[in-house]
Amino acid sequence: MQTRPRSLTTFVLALALALFALPGCSGNKKVKEESEQIAAQNNQLTDAQITVQIATDPLADPDARREALIAIATSSAAAEPVYLDLYRATLADPTLDATVAAVAAAALGNHGQPEDTGRLTPLLTRDATFLRWQAAVSLQRLHNPQAIAPLIGAATKDEDPDVRMACATALGQYPRRDVFDALTTVLDDRDYGVSRAAQESLTLMAQHDAGDDPRDWRDFADANSATLFQEPGPYTYTPYPPRRGIVSNILLFWLKPVAQPQYPIGYEPPTDETADAG
Repeated sequence: MQTRPRSLTTFVLALALALFALPGCSGNKKVKEESEQIAAQNNQLTDAQITVQIATDPLADPDARREALIAIATSSAAAEPVYLDLYRATLADPTLDATVAAVAAAALGNHGQPEDTGRLTPLLTRDATFLRWQAAVSLQRLHNPQAIAPLIGAATKDEDPDVRMACATALGQYPRRDVFDALTTVLDDRDYGVSRAAQESLTLMAQHDAGDDPRDWRDFADANSATLFQEPGPYTYTPYPPRRGIVSNILLFWLKPVAQPQYPIGYEPPTDETADAG
């Protein structure tokens, strides 16, 4: 389930991230040396030494730094531990430009681990709308119950409907009563897209569609409290399609690759055993 921003500022920056395939900043010697070794084995990074130097330089121009991070995050070495540390260190900088932070957040969403949710949830309260939205989208790709409370807060209180929608979608991977109750509240959202995202998440976790009236959902929950989440549906997200090469562009007329839905990192899809246990 993929949410899409509609406000102009959010849409432009989100589109930029989409085109690059993006589910205190350290410039230390170890990062640079390891990056050079990885780049030597993966002919994806051009001028890797310069790229990493720019990406890890807090004094670099934000545009240049953002482009350097994109080059790293879209390379074949993007998930290497040294680069994961780079994304994490980037987000640790309290003075970080919001557009740079959005790229680092997208990179962690694509390549990070469940524990990285703790680095993403603080972004849900940042001033930049597109950064809050990107954090919510990245949290759709990493599974960690510690993200639930911040996601509920943003789904119910954020001023931007795109952020609320992305959070309502992310909550669909957590079939719990507190999440269920929060999503029934979100059904009353004045924005249809947000309300619809909440309804889809509720339908997924309960495997039942009670419509868009919160009262109907509460009645259903009360009548089925013992089995409400006995057989939740599998939560998936659809990643952005990869960037095309020359050959695939030439064959685009015949080849129509479709991005396959994926499970969030750390998420265990429901099975008969887990359903019986739930």
